[in-house]
This record gives sequence, structure tokens and C-alpha cells, in this order.
Amino acid sequence: TWVTAACLSAVFVLAVIPLQTSISVPAVLQASSYATIFAPTPGRLQEVLVRDGQVVKAGEPLVILENPSLEKEVRLAETKVEMWDYRLGRLAGYGQDRNQRQVIAESLRAGLAELTGLEAKQANLTLKAPITGIVRDRADSLIAGRWIDQKVPIAYLVDDRHAEIESFVPVDELVYIEVGQPARFIPLD
Repeated sequence: TWVTAACLSAVFVLAVIPLQTSISVPAVLQASSYATIFAPTPGRLQEVLVRDGQVVKAGEPLVILENPSLEKEVRLAETKVEMWDYRLGRLAGYGQDRNQRQVIAESLRAGLAELTGLEAKQANLTLKAPITGIVRDRADSLIAGRWIDQKVPIAYLVDDRHAEIESFVPVDELVYIEVGQPARFIPLD
């Protein structure tokens, strides 16, 4: 009858007309691990050890900075430590120093702590790669003798061994996807 024919026609039409089984959303492919390298303190570039596109390992030196002001502070702290150590060593011969033994010993400890902190700052002037990766977008202006500060990125390190794709699906298309569902990424450029 005509109901059966209508049902068969509807099934035939549904079988012939393709249903949309995929959705298309914009996505970005990016490295899952990357780092931006900045100077820890203002300084003068002593040596640039890497070039754009170079592969580096974690801990490998990238740039060596020098900071004359910091070097001056280190020399001053070393002189103070030597002075307090000398005064502590001559306690037997000088009565005034014997009376101030605790003050001199505490001053020596404080001087040593200051010197240790300054030496740690000085060690940070050798910038090292925090991750293994490829040097990208190294500033062309990085030449020995140039002064830089903490605000200017020196380079970017990108670990190209691990990547992730980030996409935002419109709310009305969320019903078509599930967590863990396979997808295909088609790059446009």
C-alpha cells in the first residue's frame, strides 16, 4: 500500500543522501614543551654560543653575560670577608679584637653568606637551556658587547619531539564528539 511505499521511499532517500559524519574545526599544532629565555639580570653579552635552528640539550650553555656592577660587588664582598678573617686570626695579639670576637665572627659569617649569594648570581649569568630542543627566533641583535635587560627575550627553545593539537569546538557540535575519539589533523600551511 501507499504507507509501505512511503516507508520504503524514506529508507531509500536516507540510504542515498549522505549524512554528515564529520565536523571541521580550526586547530593549532604546537610543541607541548617550550621555553622563553630571558636574562636574569641586566648585563652585557660576553658570548653567544647558539644560532637559530641549533639543537641543544638541557643544561647546555646558550649565552654568557657579564655584569660589571655585580663583579664589583663580588670583589667588595671578597675584600670584606678577607678583612673579617684577618681580624679573627689576629685575636691573640690585639685586645680590642679579643673583646669583639663574637661580633667579628658574626660579621665574617654574614660576609660569607653575602659572597655566596653574589657568586650564585654570577653563575646565573651563563644562561643554560632548561629543556632539550631547537633554538627558535634567536634575536638577530644578539652580538657580543651589546647590553640587554630582563625584558627582552633572547631566544625560544622548542621541543619538537612532542606536540599537541589545541582546538575549540563550537557548543552546538559537541554532541558529535567524544573524549578519546580519533581525529585527523590537516595542516593548511
